[in-house]
Amino acid sequence: MRIKSKLISALFSTSLTCVYWLIEGFLNTNALFVITGSLFIMFVILFAGIGNVIYGIPVSYLSDWLSSKVPSFRFITAASIHVSLAFATIIVIDEEYVHFAIVASIFFFIVEELQHMKQRTIQLKSMIMNTMIILTVVIGVLFYDSYVLIEKKANGDEAKTNITHLIPEGYEGPILLLYNFDGSSTVKEESNRRVITVYIEEVVYTYVGDKLQYGEAKTSFAMPNGLIEDTYFYQYDDGERTVINEDCIYRGNTGSVHLYGEGEVNYETIQVTNSGCGLDFKRNGSYHYHERIDQVLNELGNRNK
Repeated sequence: MRIKSKLISALFSTSLTCVYWLIEGFLNTNALFVITGSLFIMFVILFAGIGNVIYGIPVSYLSDWLSSKVPSFRFITAASIHVSLAFATIIVIDEEYVHFAIVASIFFFIVEELQHMKQRTIQLKSMIMNTMIILTVVIGVLFYDSYVLIEKKANGDEAKTNITHLIPEGYEGPILLLYNFDGSSTVKEESNRRVITVYIEEVVYTYVGDKLQYGEAKTSFAMPNGLIEDTYFYQYDDGERTVINEDCIYRGNTGSVHLYGEGEVNYETIQVTNSGCGLDFKRNGSYHYHERIDQVLNELGNRNK
């Protein structure tokens, strides 16, 4: 097939891989790493796109050439080449991300076959058999994905965030967590968990002195990366704590901002409520809190301008 057809396959494969990962992340939030929002989408598009162009297209040409030598077994030969060479990327990437390459290769192969259909007469028996082969491969990938995750949990070698957040009693609103902050105090630990203490801050955002209230925590350690196993507590003046239900917490975006003369500081935003808890808040947060933290980040970033 011409290079134009290969580029179309690469484009659709990249798009479908992105959709697949967004759906998987939405359905299985416990498996999500701390890469959220637009940053996560950009990450998938970048690596899937690069992989499809510099690896997927050459593999597709190789598949076309080899499968043409065995016309009776063309489909299964082509499918095997795409998937096996995607699995071979384990040599250069972490095994945790191999299924990323396999999913992209399956989508690439499917789009290739759909383009081939215009040039061939498809028999019902052949179509059913080909569909069964694809379903078998997809189910195999999902089982492999689950196996890797279970093995890591069993061996205790899966990275975890393990952070305890202490939030002032009754506070509702957005919270800005600042990482790699040189001016922050020594990191506290309790039972092998790092502790972040949130304080209520205000920022002036109008010429007449109007203020925005938000929560803020500064810590010297790097932004955590791994399976999210954080806990959240309301802390009272006497030191007592109350657990905050996970339906009352929304994990927002991550990024970096230039502030306080510190240079580029990594941040993560979260939201907390005690009056609007529920699945909708956990998944989407509050529109007003989104607006408030955006204004806060804008004002903090403008301090150095």
